[in-house]
Amino acid sequence: MPDVPTGLSATPGDAQVSLAWSANSDGVTTSYNVLASDDGGSSFNLIGSRDFGDEEFLATGLVNGHEYQFAVVAYDGSTSQPSDPSAPVSPTPTAPQPPPPTSRNSRMGLGIGF
Repeated sequence: MPDVPTGLSATPGDAQVSLAWSANSDGVTTSYNVLASDDGGSSFNLIGSRDFGDEEFLATGLVNGHEYQFAVVAYDGSTSQPSDPSAPVSPTPTAPQPPPPTSRNSRMGLGIGF
């Protein structure tokens, strides 16, 4: 049976979350399944797969301001046996902040800001 994936991290963005985890060193992992939950972790659904050696995934189409849970499961390709899920991470995608307003004078190139 493959080892449980470790080191799962999440970087939230605008309607997306970038996931990364450590490669398994068990010698039997051939792929990973990425799982997501939008109900507080009560249920997880498969949202993607990655081959061993590609320990990154970009989850898109998410709702900004909503917390999601993500986990990863490793698979042994010779037995189709899964690992237990990784420890979940709980990022919240957020829209980028608009730039701060500038004064009319500084926009005109006068270098005077009020």
